[in-house]
Amino acid sequence: MNQHGHTPLVVFTSFAMAGAGLVAVDPVLRGSAHAAASNPALTAGVTLQALALVVSLLHLGRKDRASLAARGALRSPLSNEIVMAAAALAASAALLALGWSEPAPAAMRVLAGALCAGFLVAIGLVYRIPGQLTWMGPAALTPLSAGGAFGAVCIQALAASPDGVPRAVVAVLGIDAAIFLLRWQEAAALDVSVVGRVAGPFWPWRHQWFFARFFLLDVVPIALLLFWPTPIVIAVAAGGLVVDRLAFYGLAVQHTTEREVERVDAAIRAASQRRGD
Repeated sequence: MNQHGHTPLVVFTSFAMAGAGLVAVDPVLRGSAHAAASNPALTAGVTLQALALVVSLLHLGRKDRASLAARGALRSPLSNEIVMAAAALAASAALLALGWSEPAPAAMRVLAGALCAGFLVAIGLVYRIPGQLTWMGPAALTPLSAGGAFGAVCIQALAASPDGVPRAVVAVLGIDAAIFLLRWQEAAALDVSVVGRVAGPFWPWRHQWFFARFFLLDVVPIALLLFWPTPIVIAVAAGGLVVDRLAFYGLAVQHTTEREVERVDAAIRAASQRRGD
């Protein structure tokens, strides 16, 4: 499994999850304490989503491939992701424009947040591929939960509220922690010695990667927000999001017929060589 080949996907999903997560949690956290943080958070959300779209277009190689891929909407998870990415960015930009001088309508906030949440769900569903064992189950929900956790941390840090951390922020981080711990448990229980299974390059250090992600995106952010509110927490959460994406690809466990056939062929060749000797 070529980790270098996943670099554009790591960059794309990191930007997309961060940007869409900021917009998705905005209506959830909307309140007097977070009103001042709304526009900066939305600006960052739109910017990050736009960067993600640029990276995606560059990764596709040709501009016309995006329109071709979009034609498969409702039939292809990848097409759904592309359509949702465009819709989420358009709604986020409209929300930012409407709310620049005065508060945007609540309905628009809900719409943009829902589209961004749908985009994050679409990212997870793209990777539900038969044979990719660590990309199934709770892993499909981590783009939504991790993006939401990052967004909640950023908005709370930007708000710099003296009234402590609202329950909504704690709930968002708690949900992400629960989903990720389930993913960790399922992935760690996989037996990679089974015939036909090939693990990614990070597998020998899987627990260290999982712990780093959990520590940086869930544990440290909530501790800092509770006991030492500081903008540094945004950088910590961003690091956790990047680790999440690196671990997602680097800890992939693939089980395919082709891999099994290759293993059998290699064993036959080795046996033939030994008989020849």
